[in-house]
Amino acid sequence: MLYRSGSTCGLNRVGGSDRTGFFPVTTADQLPTYGDYRPADVPWLTVDGGAAVLDPGESSQVTLRLAADVAQPGTYEGGVWVREDTPYAVAPVDVSMTVDPPRRWGALVGTVTGPACDDGDGGDDDGAGGVAVAGANVRIDGRGADAIVRTDRDGRFLRWIDRADMPLTLTTTADGYAVDSRRVRPPATGPSIVEVELACTDRDGAGAGGQGAAGAPNSASCSPAAPPGSRERAASHAAPAAPSRA
Repeated sequence: MLYRSGSTCGLNRVGGSDRTGFFPVTTADQLPTYGDYRPADVPWLTVDGGAAVLDPGESSQVTLRLAADVAQPGTYEGGVWVREDTPYAVAPVDVSMTVDPPRRWGALVGTVTGPACDDGDGGDDDGAGGVAVAGANVRIDGRGADAIVRTDRDGRFLRWIDRADMPLTLTTTADGYAVDSRRVRPPATGPSIVEVELACTDRDGAGAGGQGAAGAPNSASCSPAAPPGSRERAASHAAPAAPSRA
């Protein structure tokens, strides 16, 4: 027998029992102001406009301001939620912003691979053949700003870099692999292509970390495909605001 259950979003209580613990109740409670889900604000989107009381047929204007001074170029998506007290549901207003990279910026495109270090018996597998290393941390140290990116499920990463910050030092770390450190210099044209091949650590936790510079004989390069744009999904809300679309 179910005596009590909960749900999200919000804080709810369905059913339960009285204080004695022997007699079930058939009521449902919800903590006030916790009934609606609202995503967090995003720094690149602000809403100018306060609360308004509208009569039938009236409208109110709300101004949205988008800030393009984001860390990385790409397409950013969000929405404006309208908090209202009316008999009608008000759908959120979708907002998108596309930021192009400055001309002096270049794309740093990389792939991290390595052997399957666990041989299944608790030892190390020194066999050749690289597989994509997902979730590897790549620290990018430049003359100006520093950054840390993580590889995706295919072992790839992308970061737009101001060419004035180059040359760069890339330090790649991943569980079970030795640390790889290398220098990356800007190419004459196109993106900077980097392929990192990690080595397994031995039983003592040591390993022969790879070192080199992008474009050197001991570094491979992948086909210079056009770097994908970054995408960020977020949402903002205006509370309270008029139940009219901006």
